[in-house]
Amino acid sequence: MKAYFNGSRSSYLLKSSADAHVVVREKSRLSIVLPDEISSEFNLRARLIGQQGEVMAGQQVVILTNRTYTAVTNSTGWIDVPVLFAGNDSGIMNITVMFNGTELYLPSVSNTTLELPVRNGGITGSIVGTGAIVFSVIGIIAVAILLLLRKNRLRALRDAMDHAVYQLEIRDDHHRVVFETYRHLIGLLKRYGYLKEDWQTVREFQEALRDALSGIREGNLETVFDIFEEARYSAHDISQEDVERIKAAFEGLRDDITRLMEERK
Repeated sequence: MKAYFNGSRSSYLLKSSADAHVVVREKSRLSIVLPDEISSEFNLRARLIGQQGEVMAGQQVVILTNRTYTAVTNSTGWIDVPVLFAGNDSGIMNITVMFNGTELYLPSVSNTTLELPVRNGGITGSIVGTGAIVFSVIGIIAVAILLLLRKNRLRALRDAMDHAVYQLEIRDDHHRVVFETYRHLIGLLKRYGYLKEDWQTVREFQEALRDALSGIREGNLETVFDIFEEARYSAHDISQEDVERIKAAFEGLRDDITRLMEERK
């Protein structure tokens, strides 16, 4: 690109010109694929592609858990990295996969949350006593597992909203952040048995989230439903005013879930 100024006799300005080199950077996109079974060590796969779906081979990708992993995409844009499960005390692990961008491509980030599943298993060894004692022990264990699962479910949903707020603050693709949060919640609802399929109607999603958050206040939840519905059926840019409104709704729902967890201790 070249810019010219022809000068001005009235102000005694001479002619001048300048060259400018403009590079238009395309968006990049990361997608994470998790194995069906999560154990203490598992392979995390992710793919990096360009805005038009083009393969991005030979690019460095960073994986953040409680430690940092790096990998280079192969000829088809994939990475396949052995990762150690590093969850918190509740068995929940947050994963962030990042691409820092190049001269031709913008940076991209993808996030997910994992939970080490509760394994079904029997009580080993011999139990001396009556059948009533055996059933009592099994009943206590079952109740303890149910309470743990409920606590983990609420914590995972709360962390999802907290993570969404953070993503809205650090990223510019706000519409995509909202849609990713919607898909993340679907994944959590499916994991905890509130949804059976990845596809569902808006009504089914709303009913499932209400069931998972039984006892939650309706105000912020209804606002979040409206935000997801708008993001799902509209692709228009989100204004800064809308971003603040969405952040406030996500923060409100996060705080409502925290209160619900405190009430159920």
